Amino acid sequence: MGLQAALSMETLHDDSSSSTVELKALLFDRLAPMLVLKVIAVSEFGAVDDKSDLFRHLLARTSEALEFDQVRRVAAEILGRVPPRVSCKCLKLEMQRVDLLDPDGAAVFKAMLLACCHLSMNHGQAILDWIPDIADLVLSTLSLASTDQLPSGGSKLQLACIDTLAMFLQVEMSGDTASAGDSKSGIERRVLELFLSSQGLECMPSQSGTNLPIIPRSGDSTQTGMANVVTQVAKMAPLPTIDKLCRAFMGPMINRTRAAGEAIVRCACCQAVFNLAFRLSGGSTDGSCSAAASPELATWSPRLQELCVDLAAEPEEELRLSGLKLLGVILPTVHQGAGEWGRVGEKLAQSLIVAAKSDPAEAVRSLASQLLMIEPS
Repeated sequence: MGLQAALSMETLHDDSSSSTVELKALLFDRLAPMLVLKVIAVSEFGAVDDKSDLFRHLLARTSEALEFDQVRRVAAEILGRVPPRVSCKCLKLEMQRVDLLDPDGAAVFKAMLLACCHLSMNHGQAILDWIPDIADLVLSTLSLASTDQLPSGGSKLQLACIDTLAMFLQVEMSGDTASAGDSKSGIERRVLELFLSSQGLECMPSQSGTNLPIIPRSGDSTQTGMANVVTQVAKMAPLPTIDKLCRAFMGPMINRTRAAGEAIVRCACCQAVFNLAFRLSGGSTDGSCSAAASPELATWSPRLQELCVDLAAEPEEELRLSGLKLLGVILPTVHQGAGEWGRVGEKLAQSLIVAAKSDPAEAVRSLASQLLMIEPS
């Protein structure tokens, strides 16, 4: 790779027929060495340091604007195999240098995000110390990408930022570092804030007393992506944080978004609450139910039942189904004679009967009928 000359703007953007064969040959020459590196095990990169030619070339191919996109992506994937103590600091510096207003800036930043994702997959907990600083850059880029300021590639950059945040969350929440509360980077709180602000809704105050800036509504694909991050929080969060997350989803998000009429936000919140309730009921992230129900589920049951009643009256079929699925989680764990934990209320029973008999959606009628046959234990 060290013997290959840097590409020029003229070479990359030459559309003449005579240059097509030359460009393909040039692409193969630059791609071939890295395809060989891809078959080398991650463990073999342990001795690579920031002064090695290999690392310098990989970083240059990932961060260079004048480079084939295919080469840039493969370089980023291999860069994710280099130990975080070497790669993270340099990646952070390069990410800070990227001019997102430049036509090629978004593509370069996306490649660096890809490297971050591979670092998360390959090294897990070893990148924890670097996540807060890099997450700051990703969140600020996500906010910028949600506006119309970028010349091109804004929507794809949004999704790349979202994927990276989800990977970071998985690393942070799969370890012991978040067991006492917020993760070190606070991504879960800040994603909720950004998710709200992207709807034009009020931001929740951060722990520092400041709010993220309100940004315009973003496209459906970005909304769906951010919803996936929200549900990832609920799926991966340590059990001690679930009570706080339930308050976040059921309070600031569900109540406000109902008034705003944003179905995609409410669906994300409902899915998140379902994930939390499922885990409190003894379920695990792989879908199995092996543990005993948490006592905290008893605390939340009355509010969850009220939520199910509200969801039964929603116009969107997906939301009505979400309410029934949530009820399916809490109904088998109801214990009679436990104070406020008590029986399913009359309103809830009535909404189930109505749904089973007259809901326009067959899926809703079928699930409501099944739930009516379940007796609280």
